[in-house]
Amino acid sequence: MSSVVADRDHQSMLIEIQRHVIGPLENNTYVARRPGDNAAILIDPAIGSEAVVEHCVNADISIEAIVLTHGHADHILGIPAVMHRFPGIPVYVHPADRPFLSDPVLNGSSMIIGQPFTHTGELQDLTPGAQTIAGIDFTVVHVPGHTPGGCAILADGQCLVGETLCAGSIGRSDLAGGDGVQLINSIREHILSLPADTVLWPGHGPDSTVGHEAANNPFLNWL
Repeated sequence: MSSVVADRDHQSMLIEIQRHVIGPLENNTYVARRPGDNAAILIDPAIGSEAVVEHCVNADISIEAIVLTHGHADHILGIPAVMHRFPGIPVYVHPADRPFLSDPVLNGSSMIIGQPFTHTGELQDLTPGAQTIAGIDFTVVHVPGHTPGGCAILADGQCLVGETLCAGSIGRSDLAGGDGVQLINSIREHILSLPADTVLWPGHGPDSTVGHEAANNPFLNWL
Protein backbone atom coordinates (compact mmCIF):
# COMPACT_ATOMS: atom_id res chain seq x y z
CA MET A 1 0.00 0.00 0.00
CA SER A 2 1.41 3.35 -0.99
CA SER A 3 0.09 6.75 -0.08
CA VAL A 4 1.39 9.70 -2.05
CA VAL A 5 1.88 12.98 -0.23
CA ALA A 6 2.18 15.97 -2.54
CA ASP A 7 4.97 18.46 -2.14
CA ARG A 8 4.25 21.70 -0.25
CA ASP A 9 2.70 24.48 -2.31
CA HIS A 10 5.24 27.04 -1.12
CA GLN A 11 8.25 25.03 -2.27
CA SER A 12 10.28 26.16 -5.24
CA MET A 13 9.24 24.46 -8.44
CA LEU A 14 12.82 23.80 -9.51
CA ILE A 15 12.42 20.36 -7.96
CA GLU A 16 9.30 18.34 -7.24
CA ILE A 17 9.35 15.79 -4.44
CA GLN A 18 6.67 13.17 -3.80
CA ARG A 19 6.62 11.14 -0.62
CA HIS A 20 5.30 7.57 -0.69
CA VAL A 21 4.60 6.09 2.74
CA ILE A 22 5.10 2.34 2.41
CA GLY A 23 6.03 -0.85 4.23
CA PRO A 24 5.49 -2.18 7.74
CA LEU A 25 7.69 0.55 9.24
CA GLU A 26 5.90 3.29 7.28
CA ASN A 27 9.03 4.37 5.48
CA ASN A 28 9.14 7.46 3.34
CA THR A 29 10.29 6.58 -0.16
CA TYR A 30 10.73 9.65 -2.34
CA VAL A 31 10.51 10.35 -6.05
CA ALA A 32 12.27 13.56 -7.08
CA ARG A 33 12.29 15.20 -10.50
CA ARG A 34 12.26 18.54 -12.23
CA PRO A 35 8.66 19.68 -12.79
CA GLY A 36 7.45 18.58 -16.19
CA ASP A 37 10.40 16.23 -16.68
CA ASN A 38 9.77 12.50 -16.99
CA ALA A 39 13.20 11.54 -15.63
CA ALA A 40 13.37 11.06 -11.86
CA ILE A 41 15.45 9.64 -9.06
CA LEU A 42 14.05 7.39 -6.35
CA ILE A 43 15.36 7.86 -2.83
CA ASP A 44 15.39 5.05 -0.24
CA PRO A 45 13.26 2.27 -1.79
CA ALA A 46 11.49 0.48 1.07
CA ILE A 47 9.38 -2.67 1.24
CA GLY A 48 6.37 -2.09 -0.96
CA SER A 49 8.22 -0.15 -3.64
CA GLU A 50 6.21 -2.05 -6.25
CA ALA A 51 3.42 0.46 -5.58
CA VAL A 52 5.82 3.36 -6.11
CA VAL A 53 6.99 1.85 -9.39
CA GLU A 54 3.38 1.38 -10.52
CA HIS A 55 2.61 4.99 -9.66
CA CYS A 56 5.61 6.17 -11.69
CA VAL A 57 4.77 4.02 -14.70
CA ASN A 58 1.17 5.23 -14.69
CA ALA A 59 2.40 8.82 -14.51
CA ASP A 60 4.91 8.24 -17.34
CA ILE A 61 7.81 8.86 -14.95
CA SER A 62 11.07 7.03 -15.68
CA ILE A 63 13.26 6.21 -12.70
CA GLU A 64 16.83 6.91 -13.82
CA ALA A 65 18.68 6.16 -10.57
CA ILE A 66 18.30 5.02 -6.97
CA VAL A 67 19.87 7.18 -4.28
CA LEU A 68 20.31 5.87 -0.73
CA THR A 69 20.58 8.19 2.25
CA HIS A 70 22.01 5.23 4.18
CA GLY A 71 22.24 1.46 4.09
CA HIS A 72 19.74 0.16 6.65
CA ALA A 73 17.46 -2.60 5.41
CA ASP A 74 14.20 -0.70 5.61
CA HIS A 75 15.63 1.83 3.15
CA ILE A 76 17.06 -0.68 0.65
CA LEU A 77 14.68 -3.65 0.57
CA GLY A 78 12.80 -2.20 -2.39
CA ILE A 79 15.84 -2.09 -4.68
CA PRO A 80 14.90 -5.35 -6.49
CA ALA A 81 11.35 -4.14 -7.18
CA VAL A 82 12.60 -0.90 -8.70
CA MET A 83 15.32 -2.55 -10.76
CA HIS A 84 12.92 -5.20 -12.02
CA ARG A 85 10.97 -2.47 -13.83
CA PHE A 86 13.94 -0.19 -14.53
CA PRO A 87 16.83 -2.62 -15.07
CA GLY A 88 20.40 -1.41 -15.12
CA ILE A 89 19.81 1.87 -13.33
CA PRO A 90 22.66 2.97 -11.02
CA VAL A 91 22.43 2.75 -7.24
CA TYR A 92 24.22 5.52 -5.35
CA VAL A 93 25.41 5.20 -1.74
CA HIS A 94 28.15 6.84 0.30
CA PRO A 95 31.34 4.71 0.29
CA ALA A 96 31.21 4.27 4.08
CA ASP A 97 27.82 2.55 3.80
CA ARG A 98 28.76 0.21 0.95
CA PRO A 99 29.36 -2.67 3.43
CA PHE A 100 25.74 -2.41 4.62
CA LEU A 101 24.45 -3.44 1.20
CA SER A 102 26.32 -6.75 1.25
CA ASP A 103 26.11 -7.56 4.98
CA PRO A 104 22.70 -8.54 6.41
CA VAL A 105 24.00 -8.12 9.95
CA LEU A 106 25.00 -4.52 9.31
CA ASN A 107 21.83 -3.65 7.42
CA GLY A 108 19.57 -5.41 9.94
CA SER A 109 17.45 -7.23 7.38
CA SER A 110 17.05 -10.40 9.45
CA MET A 111 15.62 -8.35 12.28
CA ILE A 112 13.22 -6.46 10.01
CA ILE A 113 11.94 -9.15 7.63
CA GLY A 114 13.16 -12.34 9.30
CA GLN A 115 15.62 -13.25 6.57
CA PRO A 116 18.90 -11.84 5.27
CA PHE A 117 18.89 -9.38 2.38
CA THR A 118 21.84 -8.19 0.35
CA HIS A 119 22.30 -6.19 -2.81
CA THR A 120 25.40 -7.35 -4.62
CA GLY A 121 24.99 -5.32 -7.78
CA GLU A 122 27.30 -2.53 -8.82
CA LEU A 123 27.20 0.59 -6.68
CA GLN A 124 28.09 4.18 -7.49
CA ASP A 125 29.67 6.48 -4.93
CA LEU A 126 27.48 9.19 -3.45
CA THR A 127 30.21 11.67 -2.62
CA PRO A 128 29.84 14.99 -0.78
CA GLY A 129 29.47 18.05 -2.97
CA ALA A 130 27.56 19.00 -6.10
CA GLN A 131 25.93 16.19 -8.09
CA THR A 132 23.65 16.01 -11.10
CA ILE A 133 21.57 12.87 -11.57
CA ALA A 134 18.63 12.57 -13.96
CA GLY A 135 18.99 16.26 -14.71
CA ILE A 136 18.50 17.20 -11.06
CA ASP A 137 21.17 19.39 -9.49
CA PHE A 138 21.67 18.80 -5.77
CA THR A 139 24.30 18.83 -3.06
CA VAL A 140 25.29 15.75 -1.08
CA VAL A 141 26.09 16.41 2.58
CA HIS A 142 27.80 13.71 4.61
CA VAL A 143 25.97 13.39 7.96
CA PRO A 144 27.46 10.40 9.79
CA GLY A 145 26.05 9.21 13.09
CA HIS A 146 22.99 7.13 12.30
CA THR A 147 25.30 5.17 10.01
CA PRO A 148 28.92 5.92 9.00
CA GLY A 149 27.89 6.91 5.48
CA GLY A 150 24.63 8.68 6.13
CA CYS A 151 23.94 11.49 3.67
CA ALA A 152 21.51 14.35 3.28
CA ILE A 153 20.39 15.46 -0.17
CA LEU A 154 20.01 19.24 -0.45
CA ALA A 155 18.24 20.82 -3.40
CA ASP A 156 16.81 24.30 -3.68
CA GLY A 157 15.57 24.80 -0.14
CA GLN A 158 14.66 21.18 0.46
CA CYS A 159 16.69 18.54 2.27
CA LEU A 160 16.14 14.80 2.32
CA VAL A 161 17.71 13.87 5.64
CA GLY A 162 17.16 10.10 5.85
CA GLU A 163 17.14 9.09 9.51
CA THR A 164 19.56 11.72 10.71
CA LEU A 165 16.61 13.76 11.91
CA CYS A 166 12.85 13.25 12.04
CA ALA A 167 10.09 15.67 13.01
CA GLY A 168 10.34 15.99 16.77
CA SER A 169 13.11 13.43 17.11
CA ILE A 170 16.56 12.39 15.92
CA GLY A 171 17.93 9.19 14.43
CA ARG A 172 19.05 6.21 16.47
CA SER A 173 22.75 5.79 17.11
CA ASP A 174 22.62 2.41 18.87
CA LEU A 175 22.49 0.31 15.71
CA ALA A 176 25.46 -1.12 13.82
CA GLY A 177 27.86 1.66 12.88
CA GLY A 178 26.00 4.30 14.86
CA ASP A 179 27.78 7.05 16.78
CA GLY A 180 25.82 9.43 18.99
CA VAL A 181 28.49 12.12 19.11
CA GLN A 182 28.82 12.11 15.32
CA LEU A 183 25.05 12.26 14.95
CA ILE A 184 24.70 15.34 17.14
CA ASN A 185 27.63 17.03 15.40
CA SER A 186 26.11 16.27 11.99
CA ILE A 187 22.77 17.77 12.98
CA ARG A 188 24.35 20.85 14.51
CA GLU A 189 26.87 21.53 11.75
CA HIS A 190 24.97 20.46 8.64
CA ILE A 191 21.23 20.57 9.34
CA LEU A 192 20.59 23.33 11.87
CA SER A 193 22.98 25.59 9.93
CA LEU A 194 20.62 25.59 6.93
CA PRO A 195 18.13 28.46 6.45
CA ALA A 196 15.18 28.23 8.83
CA ASP A 197 12.67 27.75 6.01
CA THR A 198 14.51 24.74 4.55
CA VAL A 199 12.02 21.88 4.24
CA LEU A 200 13.21 18.63 5.83
CA TRP A 201 12.07 15.34 4.32
CA PRO A 202 12.89 12.51 6.78
CA GLY A 203 13.01 8.75 6.38
CA HIS A 204 9.96 8.32 8.61
CA GLY A 205 7.13 10.61 9.62
CA PRO A 206 5.98 14.01 8.37
CA ASP A 207 8.08 16.72 6.80
CA SER A 208 9.20 19.71 8.84
CA THR A 209 11.48 22.74 8.57
CA VAL A 210 14.83 23.61 10.09
CA GLY A 211 13.29 26.50 11.99
CA HIS A 212 10.51 24.37 13.45
CA GLU A 213 12.90 21.66 14.59
CA ALA A 214 15.37 24.14 16.05
CA ALA A 215 12.58 25.70 18.12
CA ASN A 216 10.52 22.63 19.04
CA ASN A 217 12.49 19.40 18.78
CA PRO A 218 13.14 18.33 22.40
CA PHE A 219 16.30 16.48 21.38
CA LEU A 220 17.80 19.68 19.96
CA ASN A 221 16.88 22.22 22.62
CA TRP A 222 20.22 21.87 24.35
CA LEU A 223 22.37 22.22 21.23
